[in-house]
Amino acid sequence: MKLKAVLYTILLFVFMLSACAPQPPDSLLSGEEPTQTPISEMTAEMDPTSLPEMVTPDPASLPSGVLSMGVETVGVRLTMIDGKMVDEWHFRGFSLPASTPGRSTRFHYGGTTQQGVILSPCIFLSSEYGNLQISFHESKSPIISLQKIQGLINLVGAPRQPLVVFSAYDPENLAFFNHNRYSPSTENESEPTSEPAVVDSWLYAATLVTVPESELLFSRSDENGFGIYPLVLNMDWENLKGIWYTMSFQGLYGGGPIIYKGFRGLYYLDIETKQEQEVLDMNHPFLNISSSQTLIAYKDTTDENKESIVIQDLETGTKREIEILPGTFPTGIGSAQFSPSDAILAWQEHYLGEENIGIVIRFASILDGELFEIDSEELISAIADPEIYHIRLAGWLDDHRIIFEAHTLEEVDLYILDLSDMSHTYLAPGQFIGFTYP
Repeated sequence: MKLKAVLYTILLFVFMLSACAPQPPDSLLSGEEPTQTPISEMTAEMDPTSLPEMVTPDPASLPSGVLSMGVETVGVRLTMIDGKMVDEWHFRGFSLPASTPGRSTRFHYGGTTQQGVILSPCIFLSSEYGNLQISFHESKSPIISLQKIQGLINLVGAPRQPLVVFSAYDPENLAFFNHNRYSPSTENESEPTSEPAVVDSWLYAATLVTVPESELLFSRSDENGFGIYPLVLNMDWENLKGIWYTMSFQGLYGGGPIIYKGFRGLYYLDIETKQEQEVLDMNHPFLNISSSQTLIAYKDTTDENKESIVIQDLETGTKREIEILPGTFPTGIGSAQFSPSDAILAWQEHYLGEENIGIVIRFASILDGELFEIDSEELISAIADPEIYHIRLAGWLDDHRIIFEAHTLEEVDLYILDLSDMSHTYLAPGQFIGFTYP
């Protein structure tokens, strides 16, 4: 491997451990209109006329603003879709790099925005002396620390609802490396054992009022190092009906670049009956579920010579298979995102290029399977910033526009990619941590 390839591998690993964000550009603070740049030089195999016809879902399901945050910024900033920054919360949250499936932001905004101002409360993860805790913040009021968390795995919420569901496991006396379990020896030193890597994990639900006394919903023990990872909440107005979750590996893998963590299986927990339904077993690497909770994406690894991405309709059972590109890393498939009306699935595949780790961003129509793709190097060249070394999909604005992060060593910026004319627009500084809704 060339020296530059080694460097980029190290940079990517550092990126997975931490994220940085820039100070806002002068053009953003001055209120200037964002610039839109056509990607005329791109050679992506894409015909815009092949895009599925844009479906206009319920306006309430489309985001109105984007929340972003970085280590060096004053806090969380709200940027409306037109690129105008309209509000800031001056506190430091705790945002981990995005994992997969979906986004792993450790941040939930449980209300609406009115005229570009955040008035409603949010629940988020903060860090006090290295210990994660769930905190609460409302408008310009001080931060309220609610509950310390040990072994937090993930936190999710429902749009406009002050409800959150989170999972955790007990990390005491247990660490993993290369799928081995470590436990204290008699000399108070960690020694590998031949025991299975058992993880006990728990699923909780809470509101702003009840977070200190979170309700235990479900627990699970797994002998292969996986813990409960909540994905999407099934809500009936303000009532929680069920929770979709997958299983997330809580150790460290060995061998080769580790781009995305391991996720396995898909399950649905009915809150009223406490009955669990298995949709995919642990032999299926999971990618994501749509916001409508009717489509899922996962890897089919049953044929090692022809691995594929499977898009499955949960209502009809219909499946569509898309072959994974040659040379893609085994752990290099992720950031899968279904568009708002379930028209398109977007995801990333990482491979080892001539001088660095490359990324192909792929798009598939749900209806006819029409495929097109963009190499991240072409997108980086179009942005014309040689310092960018990594691109990551964040989330869809509608069926034709998707937000992506552009990472350099010192900062993260958000851009909008419009698939209808292959143009990109600068949106905001910082790491994507979530949407706000009207």
